[in-house]
Amino acid sequence: MSANNSRLDLHAALDSDPFMQAVILTYTFEPAFFEKYCLVNLRALSTCQSVTICLDRVTYENALDAPAADRPRHVNVRYLLHPVDVPGVFHPKMILLTSENRARLIIGSANFTRPGLTSNAELAAVYDFRRKDREEFGSLFQSAFQFLWKISEQWPSRNFRSNLQEIARQSEWIVDPSLEPGPARLLTNIEKPLLEQLAALSTGQIQSVSLVAPYFDESPALMEKILSIIPAHNLKIYTQNGRTTLSADWLRHEFVKKGKTEVYLTDYSEGELSQPLHGKLFVLESSSGATIAFGSANCTTPALLRTAKHGNLECLIACILSPPQVRKAISRLLDPENKAERVLDPSVLVTAAGDDIEHCATSALIQIEEAEIEKEQIVVWLSRGSVELAQHAKLEFSGGKYLHLPLRAATPASLVIGISEALEKRTAREAVILSLENGAGKQISNRVFVINLQDDATGLSVRKARHVKDAEQNALGLLAVLHDLRSGLDEEALRTFLTYCSIPLVLGPRSGWRSLARDSSKADSGMRGFGQRNFDVALSLHQLVLDFCERHFKKLRRLASERRVESIANFLHISLAIAGILDAQIDRALSGLEAKTLVSQDEWYQFREVCDAYLLRYQDLNKLLMDDYLNKLLLRYPKKTNQIRAAFAPELQPLQAMSGSILSYRKRVEDLRITKCFLPVSKGVVPPIPFRYFNSVFDVPSWARFAAGVRAIDAQLTKFVAHVPQ
Repeated sequence: MSANNSRLDLHAALDSDPFMQAVILTYTFEPAFFEKYCLVNLRALSTCQSVTICLDRVTYENALDAPAADRPRHVNVRYLLHPVDVPGVFHPKMILLTSENRARLIIGSANFTRPGLTSNAELAAVYDFRRKDREEFGSLFQSAFQFLWKISEQWPSRNFRSNLQEIARQSEWIVDPSLEPGPARLLTNIEKPLLEQLAALSTGQIQSVSLVAPYFDESPALMEKILSIIPAHNLKIYTQNGRTTLSADWLRHEFVKKGKTEVYLTDYSEGELSQPLHGKLFVLESSSGATIAFGSANCTTPALLRTAKHGNLECLIACILSPPQVRKAISRLLDPENKAERVLDPSVLVTAAGDDIEHCATSALIQIEEAEIEKEQIVVWLSRGSVELAQHAKLEFSGGKYLHLPLRAATPASLVIGISEALEKRTAREAVILSLENGAGKQISNRVFVINLQDDATGLSVRKARHVKDAEQNALGLLAVLHDLRSGLDEEALRTFLTYCSIPLVLGPRSGWRSLARDSSKADSGMRGFGQRNFDVALSLHQLVLDFCERHFKKLRRLASERRVESIANFLHISLAIAGILDAQIDRALSGLEAKTLVSQDEWYQFREVCDAYLLRYQDLNKLLMDDYLNKLLLRYPKKTNQIRAAFAPELQPLQAMSGSILSYRKRVEDLRITKCFLPVSKGVVPPIPFRYFNSVFDVPSWARFAAGVRAIDAQLTKFVAHVPQ
């Protein structure tokens, strides 16, 4: 049933229109149903460029533990499966379908399973959006997207984040702050319990609270807490006999005996077909109308009284109804077949068995966060544990076959496994499970499905193929890409990015959209663990880096000559691109030398030469930014000073982080010089003589001038932006 009392066909809602991107939140999941039917037959999904399914960790592990013949075949190949682990259960039910100018949002109680979409008694709503035509629920779509982004931040996944970035890039309206709030509001318990939010939404004296749910706490103490948070005259509970987990103790409670709580047993059907109750509804009635909320939350403590940090993760849609709407809608929602019978006798109640799924902390020594194919290698990211314990990786294929592979390289938080071209092609055809084992062959990590989502046009991983588009979109998208590229040794991806990334020149006003990527400007030391090869990669990319800088410097000079306030975001975007590439190259070259036992004179010379080229370009960039752009903007537009400040403010922190990273290299270089860079000397001569800096920027007087200039500009920018009006 839908929230407006009409029968809702979820199957039809998923089969009527094509979309480009899909994100599905569900507690339970049926891989065979999804792969063999939904991906093939439902129009909304079969046309999608990317599909992400977020589900409970236990459900994900059930898919891993299924018999080899019954495991999902296309997981993390055709669609992304992202597990979320909370103290309770990951329980929201939501489907977001997007295209460039339109979208569909389905929120309610239905899991993405065959019964959830077809046979259960569910309560859900379908909302549609069309740009400049049907924008009534635009803010609801934005709230849903923000909810998804928060999930990607608290339970990280590089590929989930990439899919969300793709939605934001293709559908800019979904993060457009100019859209007006609509009549429906999304509530989640990521930060605050749901029941408190419901109480805060209601206006006037709440007269009664009514709810529909199949699942309840074993103890009736929850009804006391509900009526203490929402001080209503009475509480009405509607549920289905034989389906409900409501215990006889609820009927024995004094609230029921005194009539403060009324319990009704009702039935749900479609024609002659009886439907198992799975819907959840809350109604708070007052003299001024009613607040109704429906979605995933049952009448349980983990769902209503706790945040995701200590309980379930849930979501509800809340709407405010006027008195005329209340009279028309509420009885139909609470008891659609008008079959409710009040029950007082505990012997009449037939209580269903409770959910026997228990969450417990994994005992694995190493926790794998994600594993992804990257050009004849598998990169594995770890969230916990010591990588030194692992000796090899185990890959499990369909039919019960498996393969052991040695580890090729490792950092404290990641490792690399080399694979053949033939094996990489196989992982593009079927789902593969990865785990880590010690020298005795004992599993010491959790098991995960390897990710090999591919872009049909380029043959690269979907995430890698999006790097150029992400970086070209805006400054924060660029920083996220640089962070991603710096955390690995995929030389081909680096070459592709440096060759094809060309941030567009925008002389006029830009779109108001800003990427939601988290700040990735801080130097990432993850590349250090990849060892000496970093130095060779840095040298091989040197000319591409110089070419990248040159073509983007031309754009900066053009913007500086035009000096338009509307182009500030574009100027800073390009500036951060140049600075970020230079910063990453110095870090990569230095990390490669730091991994060596001794550095040769030739390597020291090459290092000085490339770093001098990068640091001088960084110096030129700062001069262009301050002297040729900002100062001249202020002279040209003295009445727009506050507007200019506000435009600089969003990128101040990334610019500061970049300059801090650049200045940090001098100490690392000096430590390298006095520990690993020595002139050949006669045997027994001590102490060894370190190499000299000669005329390098790293030489003491040169560095003093360079660092003073960087700090001066950083201080000027900080002082200027600090006066942005609040």
